[in-house]
Amino acid sequence: MRALAFIATLLATLPLGFVAPYAGVLLWCWLSFLNPHQLIFFSGLPVVYMAAVVTAVGLVMSREPKRLPGNLTPWILLLFMFWTTVSTMFALEPISAWPEWNQDEKTFVLALTIMVVMTNRVRLHALVWVIVLSVAYFSLKGGIFVLVTGGGSHVQGIEGTVTGDNNNLGLIMVMSWPLVNYLRLNSGSKSIRLGLAALMVLTIVAVLGTYSRGAFLALFPMLAYFWWKTKRKVVIGIIGVIAIVPAVAFMPQKWVDRMNTIETYQQDGSAMSRIQQWGFALSLAHDRPLVGGGFNAAQSRLVVRQYYPDEVVRAYHSIWFQSLGDHGVPGLLLFISIGLFGWRNASVVRRATRSRPELAWANDLATMSQVSLAGYFLAGSLLSMAYYDCYYAIIAMLAVLRDVVSKPVAAVARSEKRDAVMLPAPLTSGYAAAGDQLPAKRA
Repeated sequence: MRALAFIATLLATLPLGFVAPYAGVLLWCWLSFLNPHQLIFFSGLPVVYMAAVVTAVGLVMSREPKRLPGNLTPWILLLFMFWTTVSTMFALEPISAWPEWNQDEKTFVLALTIMVVMTNRVRLHALVWVIVLSVAYFSLKGGIFVLVTGGGSHVQGIEGTVTGDNNNLGLIMVMSWPLVNYLRLNSGSKSIRLGLAALMVLTIVAVLGTYSRGAFLALFPMLAYFWWKTKRKVVIGIIGVIAIVPAVAFMPQKWVDRMNTIETYQQDGSAMSRIQQWGFALSLAHDRPLVGGGFNAAQSRLVVRQYYPDEVVRAYHSIWFQSLGDHGVPGLLLFISIGLFGWRNASVVRRATRSRPELAWANDLATMSQVSLAGYFLAGSLLSMAYYDCYYAIIAMLAVLRDVVSKPVAAVARSEKRDAVMLPAPLTSGYAAAGDQLPAKRA
């Protein structure tokens, strides 16, 4: 049944990319973020590549203007792409570096395509829905799984994908949580708002169920930052305490024991191995400051044993040390710059829309995207997720959003309404054209 549903969805949506490239981008994102083909027997079918090719053809045929946002984000990303290529050319283990380069360059190309194509509110709103729905599969299933089993087993993703690691899955759900709230704020349907509120609660339960200490450490600072950014702090604070305290208390003793190892990390082999891997990244950067070791240097026995003869290969377990070890000091600086410019774009949007009710949606999106980035930076400090595609999609979305709010509202209203008619109703749920009334209550 799942295979038939997937085939039907693919056949119905893939041709849309030829006539509407933004529909192709949405399909491309869904296939990349959720990997639905990995759930069925089509795991070897290059469906992501098919969606990318269809989108590229549609983009060439389209008469829409094709230009990057008028800020520095796309150019920093292009420079990062160039530098990762240079570092791969000088990689210590080229056999493993080039396949990873091929995979990650596709992530960057997707982000650049988002910047070119997703040029108005409807398209951005639909993109957020795709991100949320892709992660909601794991949040809903994981949250219900925790409640049914009493939290006795780990929440898992799809084996063989980025979600297959419980730590990565925890980060992904932490990142998606603020975007769920954006959709809740901008939905005109009470039933959808209630459903999204329930999803927010289940997401927190599912994050706890991953048993990921990195996600746990990121969750509460992220929630605190979210609370600080909200306008109804008392109400949100009370709801948060009512929801979170029972969720933590619900978890079994073995979960508590695992979280307690955070305080005694010196005695935990996993934590100490991460610190050792960070030292390995620093050693690589010291010996090869310009290009680092190349992609997957930390997974190469030949490279690792040059520094630690008796050590097994492990991931860097940090987005910062990963970019430093893979691409040297320039790579780390470019990676940091991408995050800083994404954060800056969100701040610019928030200031520009603060006193413009017709752009309240953009203020919400920028604010919740910042909360999402905060979750990524916090959890990513303990995980090897420097090239996570959804992160770059959010960075691209913020670059576009900054351009969108700088345009006169009336100039884009017609194209937004046309796109809203073409896209499926679930992806435009809550959308209101310029001048339409937005949801009255905003938390």
